[in-house]
Amino acid sequence: MRYIGRWIGSLKDTVYPPPHELAGEYDRATQSIVVDYLINGHVLCAYRGFASCLYGCNYSDGYAELTDGKWVWPCDLAHYVDTHSILVPQEFIADVVASIGLQEFNEEWRSQHDEFDYWRDWCEKNATGHLRNHICAELHSANQKAEELLNAMAQKMAHEHGLSSIRCIGAGCTNTALLGKYLCARCCLKGNEDMYVSHLYGVDTALNG
Repeated sequence: MRYIGRWIGSLKDTVYPPPHELAGEYDRATQSIVVDYLINGHVLCAYRGFASCLYGCNYSDGYAELTDGKWVWPCDLAHYVDTHSILVPQEFIADVVASIGLQEFNEEWRSQHDEFDYWRDWCEKNATGHLRNHICAELHSANQKAEELLNAMAQKMAHEHGLSSIRCIGAGCTNTALLGKYLCARCCLKGNEDMYVSHLYGVDTALNG
């Protein structure tokens, strides 16, 4: 089944676009039909947590994937089409307009794999790309700020724990290990870079200032 409606998931996501890059225009009748169809899809699977709008509006809903047996979409896609006029493939719209309604749910659909290539290729051809350079620039800035923060934290750890007389065993590291440990403070913090980058500059901030 073809998946549609997947958006950028992090600042480092270069595969999927932000919805802003697919904003367009519908005639109201078609938009209404598409939104109604999206809302009434069969629940294919549901997840814990909530989906919030990447435009920063007050929309919030539980997260689930819906289907009609051929197409799969996230439950918040109806919101994006209805409120922000986000475009979806014309092939999907043609199927919606030509249908006489959703067919009955078939349990065999659950065993089918979602195909993401169609959506990636369609977005590549139709997304404006106008936010990508902005996101790359802000990611670079966030990386620098995160590195400064982590270095400051490492200095604080070294001061609080003290230093040993041995070199850190971290690959390629020449720092002195913390007292009673085999790693230096900076290597103890390694792996947290993405968390601090997200804290300093998340997707919502990048897209909506």
